Amino acid sequence: AIVVRALGVSLSTDKIFTDVHADDWFSEYVSTAYNYGIVKGVNDSEFNPHKEITREEAAVMAMRATNLCGVNTDINNTAVRNILSEFPDYITASDWSTTALAFCYNESIFDKTALKIEPKVKITRAEVAAVLERYTKLTSKTKVNGNFLCNLAFFIYLELFKFFSTLKLFTNK
Repeated sequence: AIVVRALGVSLSTDKIFTDVHADDWFSEYVSTAYNYGIVKGVNDSEFNPHKEITREEAAVMAMRATNLCGVNTDINNTAVRNILSEFPDYITASDWSTTALAFCYNESIFDKTALKIEPKVKITRAEVAAVLERYTKLTSKTKVNGNFLCNLAFFIYLELFKFFSTLKLFTNK
């Protein structure tokens, strides 16, 4: 909240999801992230705020936040297949996440030295910290570094992971 106030950003109070209540401390963060396109619900009316985040879901959020910063996140199907085919378990990734996973590996947001993608595995706190560090390095190389939207996208991404980690949704491994 302090960073948002410092940036002069008003949090959204929109009631978007039936399972995110106005009196939930995270309500405004979820609404703001939704309004900026970083998160979507599990369907049109539910967010499922207590669900654990998988590696593929984290990749999608990272790519959306990066795109919001003005970084080109376009990647063609051939490149997606070529990047992910380096991992033996790439076929277990959901179709909706493959572009984001390929982008995150290609841009080193996710560790390229990993032997597996493990898209359905819950992301750990250590992985989140590493992803945030690499995300910051990537967005700091762009012309839009310091741009309001870039800072806001990073803040929302960071706050979402803080939110989920306070609910103990990440594994401790």
